[in-house]
Amino acid sequence: MKKIILFAVAALMLTNVCTVSAFTDIASSEYKKEIEFFEQSGILDGKEEGKFYPNDTLTRAEAAKIFYELVCSNKELSKQLENNINSGNIFADVTTDFWAHNEINRLAYEGIIEGYGDGNYYPNEELTGIQLLTICVNTTGYATFADESLEWKEQYTKIGTEYGFLDGVTFNIDGVITRAQAAKLIYNSVNLPIVENTGLRYDENTGKLSPVVVFKDGSNGEEKQSIWSIYESGETI
Repeated sequence: MKKIILFAVAALMLTNVCTVSAFTDIASSEYKKEIEFFEQSGILDGKEEGKFYPNDTLTRAEAAKIFYELVCSNKELSKQLENNINSGNIFADVTTDFWAHNEINRLAYEGIIEGYGDGNYYPNEELTGIQLLTICVNTTGYATFADESLEWKEQYTKIGTEYGFLDGVTFNIDGVITRAQAAKLIYNSVNLPIVENTGLRYDENTGKLSPVVVFKDGSNGEEKQSIWSIYESGETI
């Protein structure tokens, strides 16, 4: 019995060692748990060996790479369509030799990201809070709840507040977002149930058409679906 107990303790110690973060600079981060969550899956990388730099910023291109991995890595396209997306230039400043060209083009094709009115994406610009929130909302299908009477930033902030995207994270919507804050916002987003827009219905009270949506939250007896559950399953969708 003593040998069995010692073996169990050793196994537990080994498990704990295996899950210790490789990042030495996140111990005091408010969002340490979320950083480690994505570190262990390989979604978020450090900027150098053993360093995450939680208070640094993300670029628009880096954000595209993260969401490409989360959303598109197991979403199959025809070979011809994929080649067309990868060989073209959707944005004037994202040419085929740019390191994140394919990722940015694919997310633009999926309707997850947009460029600026001048036809550029500005991939090396620092990502702002509202830009990341917009990507998160678009990715999960919650953009269907946008209140068109509001300015776009207010639309997405309202959705973010009402549906849990912004739970437990604070940042300046118009300012740049840190890597740690981004980890928390993305963590919230990919674990929310996906929203599927199944059509429109006429609302007699307002006299307007409104979306008919299904929350993939498991409430109807089906398995809950989130961006993370689909990514983790490895299934092709």
